[in-house]
Amino acid sequence: MTSRLVQSKSALVVVGEGFETALYAVLGCLGGLLGGLFFSYIFPPGLYAAISIALGLVCIAGIVLGFRRGNAHLAFKLLGLLAYLVLGGVFVVSGILIWSHGYSAGYVGWFSAALAFTGALNGVLFGLYRSAHWSVGWLLVTVNGSWGALGNLTGLLLHVGSWLFFSAKGGAGSRPRRVLAGSERRFFHCWENGMRILPDYFFSQGAVMTAWSQHGMWHEAVHVLQHYVFGPLMLVSYVAWAAVMAVVGGVVGLARGNGLWHGAFAYAYVNNP
Repeated sequence: MTSRLVQSKSALVVVGEGFETALYAVLGCLGGLLGGLFFSYIFPPGLYAAISIALGLVCIAGIVLGFRRGNAHLAFKLLGLLAYLVLGGVFVVSGILIWSHGYSAGYVGWFSAALAFTGALNGVLFGLYRSAHWSVGWLLVTVNGSWGALGNLTGLLLHVGSWLFFSAKGGAGSRPRRVLAGSERRFFHCWENGMRILPDYFFSQGAVMTAWSQHGMWHEAVHVLQHYVFGPLMLVSYVAWAAVMAVVGGVVGLARGNGLWHGAFAYAYVNNP
């Protein structure tokens, strides 16, 4: 809010955006709570234990990608290392505890509380960065906290990597990180220079993306819409496609003389819907 005043925004606008942020936090929290109750009832704890441990491994991958692709100062990268190690440890320990204790009232409570917290956190970020148009923001943060909870988690991890491993595009380590011009008040958050798997490819997780052009932004916006509509099925199907088609593409690449890596990459990543 202070930064809004420094930007010479009127007090009325600052108050309005503050109310919007608080509302998004409450709705995201409520969505996460309802999502936790729903998902803990539908699927067995073992599945969430596996997902939690997998998210811990994603944090390790984030460290590798951050140091390889990021252009932030070393001090920020070390903070990113620490942040991802802590988060990865929390995910792995949570997965082990879920696996060992199984279904119980305590499990449902903690699971729902965790999704409520991450839903509220996403709501706060949506409000502070003015990521969503006010007419749909209230709905999007609720969906993100509930049906989109898995993508919301990976999206928050993308935020962490972008905050700590990357700086303004072309800034040679300068601060601050930049939101892509023209991306505010849509239905997603877009980093101009943020965490990504490959340096020349746009990337998105949940409702958070990295794109440095309008073309890239709207390309990733399609995946964001898939996230809202299909929820966890979007991410699970994406990973399943990549795993299966990497093998198929590798065989095709070798058969056509293009090489194992070229074929696997084309089929698993480039052609992944």
